[in-house]
Amino acid sequence: MISTPEIVEQIIKKSPFLEEALLRDLINVSSLARQIYPEVQTILEQKTLRDSPIQLGAIIMALKRLKTKLPQSSKLKEVLKRINDISIKSNITEYTYKNSPTLTKLQSQLLGSVAQQASLTTFSHGVFETTLFVNSGLEELVEKLFTKETLIRKMYGLSSITLMLPVEAAEVPGVYYAILKQLAWEGISFQEIVSSFTEVTFYIESDRVEAAFSALKKIH
Repeated sequence: MISTPEIVEQIIKKSPFLEEALLRDLINVSSLARQIYPEVQTILEQKTLRDSPIQLGAIIMALKRLKTKLPQSSKLKEVLKRINDISIKSNITEYTYKNSPTLTKLQSQLLGSVAQQASLTTFSHGVFETTLFVNSGLEELVEKLFTKETLIRKMYGLSSITLMLPVEAAEVPGVYYAILKQLAWEGISFQEIVSSFTEVTFYIESDRVEAAFSALKKIH
């Protein structure tokens, strides 16, 4: 039989912002208890066939106990502390094209053309579309090569922030959540995220890159 603390934990953990607010003392426990009371009561009735009202005090107590369980695990803390290599690149233009039989060949041609240059070129492949991130100095070349492709969007004035992750990050739950949560709390959105085994890169409008960098430095 499900208990009130279990229901409260389910409700809080499905909302990262509520979880974070509780952990950081950004929300009054009693107010939060009143806010989630109807949902707790509904779930309790469905799961236990109990129709008597639950006491608000029981929810408050469950929230206080849950708060002590929320701090990050030692493994997650250790991984986050080791994310020290953060690099920024600017003057990036984004092109998003509809996928086609000729698109891959054109990407190869682009890479061949810039192989000897210190230019930034990144591809993000989706099921229906592909996004290219290139140094702004390559705009003319890209538009010439891809002139017959279907352009969905072009966006210029971007910067990238790349974080080098420890190898262990792949084995520790919550690493990406901690990074994305920090950006969300600072009100920073990004145009695209591209990752590999030990790297994660965010493409952000250049006028927000300093704020994003400052936010990401706080994940430790």
